[in-house]
Amino acid sequence: MFLSALLVAFSADGSEIDVGYEQLFTEELGEVDSVPLSLSGAIPEYMVGSFIQSGPGRWSWGGRKMTHILDGFSKLHKWDFKADGTVLFTSKFLRSGFYLEAEEINDIPLGVFAQPTDPPINVSVTEFMKAPNDNNQVNVIELGNGNLEILSDVLSMVEVDRESLDLTCEYNYRQCKDNVPSVCTVTKNLSNPVGQLNTGGSAHPYLTDNGDYIGLREIGKYAGIIPGNEGFAVYRVLKDQRDTIQDMVTIKVKKTSYAHSFGLPKTPGGHHVIVVAQPIHYDALAMAQKATLDVGLVKSDDTTRFYVAPLEFGAEAIEIDAPKPFFFGHVINSYLLEEGIYVLDVNIEDNIFFDRYSMDVQLSKYRRDSWPITAVDGVSPGYETATRFVIDTQKKTVTSKPLFGHEVAENIFNEHDLFKLHPADYGVPYCGYWAWQAFYNSSSFASWAIVRTELCGEKPVVAAAWHRTNVYPGEASFVPKPGSADKTEGVLTFHAHDGNTGKELLIVVDSKSMDTIAEAELPVHVPFTVHGNWFPVRPPSPPTPPAPTPKPTPPTPMPLPTPPTPTPPVHYGKPPCRSDETALSVRGGVVCAAKCGGGCPSDRPAGAVAGFCDDMMVDFEFPKNYCVIQCATNSNCGVGATCHKRNPLDIGVCAYAKDDEITLI
Repeated sequence: MFLSALLVAFSADGSEIDVGYEQLFTEELGEVDSVPLSLSGAIPEYMVGSFIQSGPGRWSWGGRKMTHILDGFSKLHKWDFKADGTVLFTSKFLRSGFYLEAEEINDIPLGVFAQPTDPPINVSVTEFMKAPNDNNQVNVIELGNGNLEILSDVLSMVEVDRESLDLTCEYNYRQCKDNVPSVCTVTKNLSNPVGQLNTGGSAHPYLTDNGDYIGLREIGKYAGIIPGNEGFAVYRVLKDQRDTIQDMVTIKVKKTSYAHSFGLPKTPGGHHVIVVAQPIHYDALAMAQKATLDVGLVKSDDTTRFYVAPLEFGAEAIEIDAPKPFFFGHVINSYLLEEGIYVLDVNIEDNIFFDRYSMDVQLSKYRRDSWPITAVDGVSPGYETATRFVIDTQKKTVTSKPLFGHEVAENIFNEHDLFKLHPADYGVPYCGYWAWQAFYNSSSFASWAIVRTELCGEKPVVAAAWHRTNVYPGEASFVPKPGSADKTEGVLTFHAHDGNTGKELLIVVDSKSMDTIAEAELPVHVPFTVHGNWFPVRPPSPPTPPAPTPKPTPPTPMPLPTPPTPTPPVHYGKPPCRSDETALSVRGGVVCAAKCGGGCPSDRPAGAVAGFCDDMMVDFEFPKNYCVIQCATNSNCGVGATCHKRNPLDIGVCAYAKDDEITLI
């Protein structure tokens, strides 16, 4: 064993490897704002915007330390690429409630951690429920013009200004009373079954063409003795109503699972959603008692399952078992192959992966190199393996194959993660991705590279790569060349730590050849980063047109007789109703509704969601077995209608203002 470890301590040319790797996990307390970088090389003129990443920047406070890399205090890093070719760098801690409390008490405050701190924090369930749990440091998206949302695997979003990175609002799904920023709003419209709570959420939402947010949340019981199912909910957040969620698809399961990401294939007329339930389940009571995921997430002997549903309010999901259990972090892409058959590309492993980024694993060369082949409960996790699943929802079958030909136990030379695609490729058939790779041409985990793959040839291949010995790149972001039909044409940008010199680098490469075209040294240390994205420069707002010159007011015309009101051209409208509809009263409003027999009419008012047979009486004032348009907010109802509810947390019915002369039932 000693000889094997000694042999892999050197690269093929005899140089020492893994030099400076542990520096990735050293703290940097310094902050900088808009520091100009000295750039060597040149960036293309279309590269104007911001590259922003999140990750942990500090793992200790007072006399206490964190023991897992992904528990660290959130820090944001931004590179602003200007139209004149200059680049400005900003690095700031996220002033979350978690961070502000640490400043106040000079200690690490209570939150949900992957592993216990050293020394451990004393936990009470009462104090646990007061913790803001807002140390978000996994992903960054833009929701609405200039609003950056910092995300983790929770439902809360922490919003910062895109220019300054200063916190502007927090949308906290739990509470805004204790240990939160002064600008805090409790998430609205969040409803769970009695005895259940929101146990987690995906840090990888999707943005619709109009900029709204599609996310996934997990719903679990407070304790296992509570009867009933648990579930997932796919929900929407409107870009201009960021404090409110709208559950669209609810999936009932026996036990909900940790789900870091999910699939959203495009289909004719909309999207479907694919949720993967892996055999990692929540023990909410244990998590509240210990405040750590190492006891709050429990592996089971259950299999992995796929749930497929149209992305429509009230849609039901089809459940299909995977060929064998697997574990995963990231969905690469998903798309419709043909009617009823979907492709889901996922990087999978054979066992739970959380402790791979335990601080003691990453700071030990032997442990990080041997982690994939170290058995836990008799099963080794193996190497992350990009795997294609073909899901037939008609036959209810699933087939799978590794994209690069090697199963999880043998995939050491194609261990990919942190995937990026051309923006037009998400949700549709595609021919390649960029990814971060470990074990690049080496038996050393810390031999990192950024690779470009091609998937549409005779067999998938790594077509090009960026790699330097002892230089450790983070996740890359892709900037496509405008107007190019070649989806590999553009640039990639990423941060890298140079272990040889101890310097931090900004790297810009040609996204096709992976050759470096520009780079710069950073003024401060940047520790390990997680996810990030490229945000193009926002176009300036159009100037306000001058006010028109007032014109003389014309004389009031003689009133004309009011013509009879025509029958509405579509169903679900305002009375007078169509011949197959009845005018029904609902919470002070009125709507035309047809009986459900044989299904509901597909035509509907412009902008409204699809009709639904209300056979469960969503509102007890409303008669059963009528076709209605259900709603979470007014945006579901179309022009002229509003969402009428018993109370703000309920699903409502779209209806119109009531006229006194209309006879209602």
